[in-house]
Amino acid sequence: MFSKKELKIKPITKKYYEENLTLLNSVIRESHFLARKKEISYEDSKQFLDTYLYHPNTIYLIALYKRKLIGHISSLPRLEDLLSHIVNIGYIVHSDYRKKGVASRLMENLIIEARKKENTIRILVAEVAADNIASINLLKKYDFKEFGRLINGFMKKDDEFIDFLYFSKHL
Repeated sequence: MFSKKELKIKPITKKYYEENLTLLNSVIRESHFLARKKEISYEDSKQFLDTYLYHPNTIYLIALYKRKLIGHISSLPRLEDLLSHIVNIGYIVHSDYRKKGVASRLMENLIIEARKKENTIRILVAEVAADNIASINLLKKYDFKEFGRLINGFMKKDDEFIDFLYFSKHL
């Protein structure tokens, strides 16, 4: 039985890089909702995290349940000077822990952390496949507004496309 009391949200540290990568690759294998087909190597993951985690607008939180990493959420900053107030967010939850409030807790914590950086983070942006109803509902729950649609922008499989939706939340 899942107990929300045992769910902990905290910033990622190097201690969790490998476990985070295992989670990420498991979601890549099972789902079309990530824009990747190939699994990510440890070296690529470490380089990505080492690069972004030092940027002041990066927020990367993990969800731990009974000390097991079961989800993450991140805000990755736009690196261009005049767009640096915008961050792109992404999140995943292990399939065994979906629909239990994990993504909501991650989103709540991300928004809290982003508001602490209100002088530098002003807009959260999310990109979502149009058939990812759970993700769309999560964004709407936290007052993200749809601001665009790219027709056939997301390739589910070879030559099978679906619309890509864009959501934003102004802090």
